[in-house]
Amino acid sequence: MPTEAGATGGIPARIASHHTNQGARSKTMSKFLSLVIIFGAVIFFTTSVRNTVPVAAQDSKGKKDAPTLYKQYCVKCHGADGKGLESLKSVDIPDFTDAKWQASRTDQTLTESITQGKGVMPGMKDTISAEEIGTLTQHVRAFNAAAKKKK
Repeated sequence: MPTEAGATGGIPARIASHHTNQGARSKTMSKFLSLVIIFGAVIFFTTSVRNTVPVAAQDSKGKKDAPTLYKQYCVKCHGADGKGLESLKSVDIPDFTDAKWQASRTDQTLTESITQGKGVMPGMKDTISAEEIGTLTQHVRAFNAAAKKKK
């Protein structure tokens, strides 16, 4: 097989050209794969960081537990202890630890208040699931039990 000496160093021109094209394709493919890996890592990172609720605070279906929901949506007005913030008593923030208040409301009434909102409190129907609203209702009931234990 005759070779064309010169720039190809004794390699046939057809093979040298193929080898050069293969090198260029390899570099292009390498750059493309690098971009795919970087893009994938960015997507993975942003989706994993976006979920700010601790894994332990969610069940297997992604539902948040009652203390997490209460802390996220309720504590700013009702307080961590359930007694309601003094600064908001003028807008009728209830004391969840008050046995009379607890006795005057059914679970259905509490669930409706959480779902639809009441007074200045916004409804949660478009924010959390019906199941999570139910867990919040039980959490509000638990303040009464906690208050009884302290007495």
